[in-house]
Amino acid sequence: MIQLKTHFKYLKLGVQELILNAKEDFCADNALESCSAYDIQWPYHQKQFKKIVLHYNYVIQVAKVTESVFNKCVLVSFINLSILICLILLNLSNVPAFSIQWLKLWSYIAAVCVLFFADCYFTQMVITENETFAYSFYEIDFVGICLTFQKSLILCMARAQKPVKFTIGKFAPPTVVAIVTVLKASYSYYTLLQSRRKH
Repeated sequence: MIQLKTHFKYLKLGVQELILNAKEDFCADNALESCSAYDIQWPYHQKQFKKIVLHYNYVIQVAKVTESVFNKCVLVSFINLSILICLILLNLSNVPAFSIQWLKLWSYIAAVCVLFFADCYFTQMVITENETFAYSFYEIDFVGICLTFQKSLILCMARAQKPVKFTIGKFAPPTVVAIVTVLKASYSYYTLLQSRRKH
């Protein structure tokens, strides 16, 4: 996830420097010390757009493969951690409060919750970076630049609006709401087992 976030950040920088990079290439090819952004011809912009689009398509493919490989693993992980929390709560009900065993069990619950939150946090970081990449196209000063550039910019804006999606077993996105649902389910399992134990 951190690599995907880094790729989106790199793409955002590429978009922000698109006109500058095209300008540098144009000046270097024509042996000019400086030139206006309005003088740059379309092939120089096209080269920069092509780099960004190819990189973006590659990152999206990696994100899709990551989603397809890990969504079932994340689902199994969430189910196992939910059951683990339930069993720890059941053990907590049999241990005297503030004993060493009680503190150990609470530290296990905290560790499980950290796993849940870490998963959701890193996924949200990737999604947020993807959104900032999409918004970076809006920051380009395109007024006065050739019409082909402006049309390409619109196409890139439209494509970048599709967010990267990650799910927990194709059911729900890994968000704080999903964590709360899993914790509620764990507590429900615990109350069910506790009521069965009393009868």
